[in-house]
Amino acid sequence: LAQIEYLCYNNFPFRRDPQHCIQRISLFCSCQFSHSNHTKTMPIRKNEPPNPDRQLMIKTKTCERLLKEVSFYKNEVKENEEKLAEMKAANEDPYDIKKFEEVLGESYMMVPDSTARLKQALEDLSLFLDSDEVTDDVKTSEWFPKATALLAKEGDQYLTSGDTHEETKLDDLKEGEAF
Repeated sequence: LAQIEYLCYNNFPFRRDPQHCIQRISLFCSCQFSHSNHTKTMPIRKNEPPNPDRQLMIKTKTCERLLKEVSFYKNEVKENEEKLAEMKAANEDPYDIKKFEEVLGESYMMVPDSTARLKQALEDLSLFLDSDEVTDDVKTSEWFPKATALLAKEGDQYLTSGDTHEETKLDDLKEGEAF
């Protein structure tokens, strides 16, 4: 009891009642010890190869989501451009116009970012469909026709065989001419 009164006096100075302190300390101690006695262990994850049908579903849904995201950002840019034109036509506060131009700039930045992520997801899906993981079971699943249709529809627009930059022929340059 002397130890409890000591703890009560030093740790719980807001109330000097020993009975109240005993309740608080026992509650504190029971919580502290009950957690240590009843610890849960996480189940050990087995090192199994991923399910190809599940992987196909995930990759297909990712491409569908990113397609929606790209179209959303493109629509957002159009709407913001129209609203900015209305604001300029109405001669609104220059500060508001400047801030809305910043919003429009952020919308412009999101279009190439989401398009790049969509291209990557479509490439991943295409590589997965061409891989050895796609068995006859996967080809008969509900996601295989969706994935192939998605690639057939959107692959031409977003997947390119390479960059279409023209190379400068150095032989045609004259001395001192910049390329």
